[in-house]
Amino acid sequence: MKKMKCRICQKDATEGDFCSLHAEAYANIVKKYEVWRKALKICWKEYLSEIAQHSLTGKWAKETARYLLNDEEKQDVKQN
Repeated sequence: MKKMKCRICQKDATEGDFCSLHAEAYANIVKKYEVWRKALKICWKEYLSEIAQHSLTGKWAKETARYLLNDEEKQDVKQN
């Protein structure tokens, strides 16, 4: 059976579509979205843009945010 590859970096995927580092970044991005949404009244796409551009955002989170911005299927995640 063929191993799944991370959609972002092509390393072996350990959790769904991502390697362990990008999976952790994704979980953190989703988890913190609710706080940002309430504080800044921004939508998911704007939130991802902010993360991708912020100077203090880590490499894995930036890569994950950029991937999500470019992936139409993921843009509506967590828009409660």
